Amino acid sequence: MSSLTIAQKKTFATDMPGILRSNATAFTGLDFDPAARATAIETLLTPLPGLTGDRSNKEQVYHAAVAAENAAIDAAYEEASRAVKGVEGVLPASHPLLRELKNKRDLMSNEAARGPKKKATA
Repeated sequence: MSSLTIAQKKTFATDMPGILRSNATAFTGLDFDPAARATAIETLLTPLPGLTGDRSNKEQVYHAAVAAENAAIDAAYEEASRAVKGVEGVLPASHPLLRELKNKRDLMSNEAARGPKKKATA
């Protein structure tokens, strides 16, 4: 059931109290109280309808924050790249710092070209 979406789980939980109550006679004489289970489910669902708007708002805030963070990272990367160009302009080409910076960029390019790491298969 973990592969279900939130919407699917919510629909299932919303439907269950009615299903339990409409089939209450099937539980007669058994150690199962469908009314109590239905009430328990409804109690858990009670806050959900009021949170829908809040959840949507949280998602919008989250996406805006991620976009802002990504923009800040892009700006920082561009500034770092300008700094490298500045270092290249003032240090001799044989300087160890320039080799280190070139190596760092090469490693990043190689990693980007390889794509995300794949999980090892057993």
